[in-house]
Amino acid sequence: MQAHTVLILTAGLAEKAAPDALDRAITELLNRKKTPYLLLGIDGDDVLERCSRLEDVEMIFDPNHSPEDRDLFSSVKAGLFATNAGAFIWRIDRPFPSAEVWTRLETALRLDEDKKTDIYKVSSDPSDLILVTAQGGKRLKERPAQSAWPTADDIDATALDLKT
Repeated sequence: MQAHTVLILTAGLAEKAAPDALDRAITELLNRKKTPYLLLGIDGDDVLERCSRLEDVEMIFDPNHSPEDRDLFSSVKAGLFATNAGAFIWRIDRPFPSAEVWTRLETALRLDEDKKTDIYKVSSDPSDLILVTAQGGKRLKERPAQSAWPTADDIDATALDLKT
């Protein structure tokens, strides 16, 4: 199994990102044969004005996003409802992951299919790139949109040691 969808969290984060971060990320994702989904919150107009690659992305508006939604779970959940397969989740205000990070996450997903791991991560920082498996997506979709996320269980997700 491979994850081809990348949920790009922008809600409340656009001001923190470089002006061309979204265009560069979309180009890189398309080069990696990924399908970018742009998750927009109440500041969606600001994000759309800064992006010249809108024809290359799927756009999802998160009607539950609010300025108080610091952990962005409602946006994650809105994106997960758009796909039934595994999905990468990347925040636009974070550095774009290296090729090694993408490869490690994809390899972990292929090799660990039987364990039904919910979330793979590459660091202890929950705002870094993560991979939610199809099984994990089902579980996360059952939580209320305004739930705290990540929870302690999510933080204890399968971590990949990138130093080896």
